[in-house]
Amino acid sequence: MKCVSTVLTCLLGLTLAACQPGQDTASEEAPAQTAATPPPAPAPPPPAAQEWHEGGTLHDVNMTEWIAGTDEDRLATAADMATDAWERGLLQGRNILHAEDWPIFRLYAMELRECLTVAYTLETYMSPVAEVTAACMIELRWDVETE
Repeated sequence: MKCVSTVLTCLLGLTLAACQPGQDTASEEAPAQTAATPPPAPAPPPPAAQEWHEGGTLHDVNMTEWIAGTDEDRLATAADMATDAWERGLLQGRNILHAEDWPIFRLYAMELRECLTVAYTLETYMSPVAEVTAACMIELRWDVETE
C-alpha cells in the first residue's frame, strides 16, 4: 500500500509541475518520433477524368438499378448502347460518319437515356435494361433508315 501511495504522490507532483500557470509550453520542442512509427502514406492520386461516354456500368442491370444509377453512368451506358446500335446497322442515314463521332452519338445517347428513364414503371421495374433498350430503339425508330 505504501508503494501505491508513493507512485500516486510522484504522479501528482509531475502533474502539478507540468501545469503551473505562466509556464510557456509552446516554445518547448516536441518529442522526437520513434523509429517504430512509420511516416504517413501519401494520398492516392485522383482518378483520371473520364470522357462523358466512358465508364458506363449499367448494361446488365434491371430498370430499378438503372434508375438508382447516376445520370453520368446512365449517359455513358446509353452511349455504349448507341455505338453498338450503329455498329449493328441501326441508326443508318443519321449523319454518323464513324464510331468516334461523339457529338452526334451524345444526342442519341441522351435520347436513349431519356427513353429508358421514362420507361421505368410498375410494369418494367424488374425488366432487364437490355430489353427496355430494344423497345426504346424501336419507339425512337432507330431501326428505320432516314434519308
